[in-house]
Amino acid sequence: MLVLKLISAILGVAFSFFGYLIFYKNKYSLINGFDADYKAGRKTEDYAKRVGLTELVLGAAILFVAMILLIFIFYSSVVFLADEGRRLEGAT
Repeated sequence: MLVLKLISAILGVAFSFFGYLIFYKNKYSLINGFDADYKAGRKTEDYAKRVGLTELVLGAAILFVAMILLIFIFYSSVVFLADEGRRLEGAT
């Protein structure tokens, strides 16, 4: 389960990074086929900005959820270990 949460965090960072590059740095070539569609008039810069913003927001949301879950897992394991320690002390 921890591996899945780490993969989620990595995906969140990747989505956020690519969304940042597309939205703020205007790296529209990161969008598959955008250059050809832009030259043909099928896509506009507004489309690219929308894609970049969507990736940025989704990446931030995935990263936020992954961090909350990782903190929750860490906190629950610390509480579990503390309870185990109390239980063992009471048994002696």
